[in-house]
Amino acid sequence: MNDDGVVTFVDSETEQPLDPAWVSLAKKQAGETIKGLVAGKVGEINAAIEALAALHQHAPAPTAPKYEMVPFDLPDPQQPIPKGVTLLGKLLSSKREAIERENGAALIAWRTEKEKWEALRASHQAREERRRRRAEQEVLTEVAAMEAQLEENIADIAWPRETNVNFEIRADGALCVLDVDLPEIDHMPEFEAVVAGRGFEIKKKELSETKRRKLYMQHVHAVALRIVGEAFATLPRCEKVVLSGYSQRPDPRTGHIRDEYCSASLWIARAGGKSTSQLSRQ
Repeated sequence: MNDDGVVTFVDSETEQPLDPAWVSLAKKQAGETIKGLVAGKVGEINAAIEALAALHQHAPAPTAPKYEMVPFDLPDPQQPIPKGVTLLGKLLSSKREAIERENGAALIAWRTEKEKWEALRASHQAREERRRRRAEQEVLTEVAAMEAQLEENIADIAWPRETNVNFEIRADGALCVLDVDLPEIDHMPEFEAVVAGRGFEIKKKELSETKRRKLYMQHVHAVALRIVGEAFATLPRCEKVVLSGYSQRPDPRTGHIRDEYCSASLWIARAGGKSTSQLSRQ
């Protein structure tokens, strides 16, 4: 089964298509397993479609910023175990000296690798400490740190469709103005997956125009709320977010493509560890 859900039956050694009689036999002997794979793939394909409307569900809470430091996972070089002097080495000094030279060379190589490892670990820890300090402390007072942290957090979001975000932080961090290039409706899926062929095949079912438009509406709202949530969670001093979303539309007067905007403003009040919000749209 490939990524698109197309099921094929091939010989495991030659990778050539199986004879239809063998395919029928495979379906009889492993029917439930094959049907399970098909059903699982259908669920996977359709879950990816549904996820377009659920981006906002992964928005972080606007609590005190906490940076999870990434551990240094490069294995520590292990000190080599010296080779013992054999009976022959005890009898022949040249043999004993060769073993000692080999042990010495291995020890020097280990020390070199250990020094490199220590330097890499120190560099990693210093980098993580800088990131922690910026995410937890500097975002409270320094606009440059606010901008760098928000840019990094937005870039880390796994957008299912290309989504470009520009922003500006004003009023010493109390106001965040966002400008979002939203995906087009043409970027929405045209088909969903359904089980067919008595459970052994996956077919594409065309999404109705109404369902596709609804999915697009839910998606752009989810994108907007996801970004707003990221802004409030990243910027502890932020009290208001103004988000402008635009997409490309043909101008009815000229026929040329232009950016068409819509805007929303959201206020958040932080008190006693709780947050309340108010939304207005234009």
